[in-house]
Amino acid sequence: MKQKTVSNLTADQIGETAARAKRFTTAPVQAGDAAGMEPEFVRVPDVQRVWGIKRGTCYGLINSGKIKSVSLRSRGETKGCRLVSVASVRAFIASLEAS
Repeated sequence: MKQKTVSNLTADQIGETAARAKRFTTAPVQAGDAAGMEPEFVRVPDVQRVWGIKRGTCYGLINSGKIKSVSLRSRGETKGCRLVSVASVRAFIASLEAS
C-alpha cells in the first residue's frame, strides 16, 4: 500500500486534514503560578533542610506517631518513597513551643 505524503495530497485534502486536526486539538494550556503554594507532603531530606530535623530523628518521630507520613510504593515492594505531612511537622514544632 502506497503511503500518502504531503506532495501527493491535493489542496482540498490538505484543507480537510487541517480542519480535522483543528477540530480535535485542544487549546494550549498555560502553566500556573505555583509561587504561593506550599506542598502538603515533603520527603525526609526536605524535613531536614527546612526544619533541621535530622533523618534518624524524623524516622523516630514517625515511628512514635508524633508526625504523620505515608509510603509510596508498589504492592509487595520493599523500597518506596516516604512522604512526611507538612502540617504534622508544624503541629509537632508548635507543641514543642507551647510546652
